[in-house]
This record gives sequence, C-alpha cells and structure tokens, in this order.
Amino acid sequence: MHKQWIAKTLYGFEELLAEELRNIGAEKIVTANRAVHFEEDMTVMYRANLVCRTALKILLPIEQFKARNEKELYEGIYRIDWSE
Repeated sequence: MHKQWIAKTLYGFEELLAEELRNIGAEKIVTANRAVHFEEDMTVMYRANLVCRTALKILLPIEQFKARNEKELYEGIYRIDWSE
C-alpha cells in the first residue's frame, strides 16, 4: 500500500534528495522548502532510510488540517483518532 512520506533535509539539498529517492524507486516526488514529499510503500521507505545520504528524517503525516489560531489547532488535533 502506497503512503505519502516527507523526507526532511537541509536547505539546498532538496534536489539531491529527490534524485536519491528517484534512484530507489520513489514516485510522485515533489520538492519543498527543506523537504521532499513522495509516495511509496514501506519497502521503499525502509530503503530510503538506509541509503539516502541527504535525508535527515522521514516522516509519515497522520493528519492534515488548516489552523489559523490556537483554538483551531487544538480542535484539529482533538479530532484525530489517536487509537490507530
């Protein structure tokens, strides 16, 4: 099952990290500020952890929502099903 992942990196290394991810088979790669988003299964994520020299860490987003203030942030976090 493919999941969305975020590989964090240092400023200026985004394109290098994207190339490393491409070389190990990651798909739907999008560079961002100090990060590279990609979609792939657990096998490629484990491979990325082992071979990507420019990735600082690889994150799995659990939820996404917009919060314009502290109250909306609290409400968004409260709605997440943490039992999964």
